[in-house]
Amino acid sequence: MNINTDKITPVIDGPIPLILSHARKLGIADEINSRTTRDDEKSIISTGMGIEAIIANILTDRKALYKVQEFYEGKDVEKFFGPGIKAEHFNDDALGRILDAFYEANPKEIFTSIAIKSIGIYNIKVKTIHTDTTSKSVYGEYTACEEDDLQIVRGHSKDHRPDLKQIMFGLANTNKKVLVGGEVLNGNTSDKTWNNFFIQEIRKNLCQALFSPLTELDIESLNQ
Repeated sequence: MNINTDKITPVIDGPIPLILSHARKLGIADEINSRTTRDDEKSIISTGMGIEAIIANILTDRKALYKVQEFYEGKDVEKFFGPGIKAEHFNDDALGRILDAFYEANPKEIFTSIAIKSIGIYNIKVKTIHTDTTSKSVYGEYTACEEDDLQIVRGHSKDHRPDLKQIMFGLANTNKKVLVGGEVLNGNTSDKTWNNFFIQEIRKNLCQALFSPLTELDIESLNQ
């Protein structure tokens, strides 16, 4: 039997199927879609699907937002995301609107919810959760922000650059190195203030999701 190979277009999946398989096992798109609304609901790709596409791109060959469409060209997009889905649907305008909707839905809460679910799905043994903050120094001129905006100001510098303004990052992970929470903070945020706040939040979330009552989890705060 003769096969006309001229009509065959080879594609390379790479790790995308594995990444999307885990994303769907965790229910990332479903969790996002249940929390987000968009003005362009007639769009062929949902907010959750767009975030899945961005995640797969970041973990495979990270591209700038305007090149994500280019990243999916030459790939079997319909196999990844369903019939009728094409690379052109992941253009930067569509992904920009998706990221706006994602931001409005509180990404921190969505991430923490999915991370906690992952502990149960993958049967991860949790003995401790460690929280810590670090600082990131910035250069240039930064004018005063509105009260509710992120404050880029001087604070205790863990970069040992007290002359520079900074922002802070707070992270929480389990003893098995599973990240369960994170937050971008004002540059003058105190370790003690954030740690105490976040520990109470993560304790509440974990208690609701995994334990009743919470008797086996020893939450530690590491101020370094």
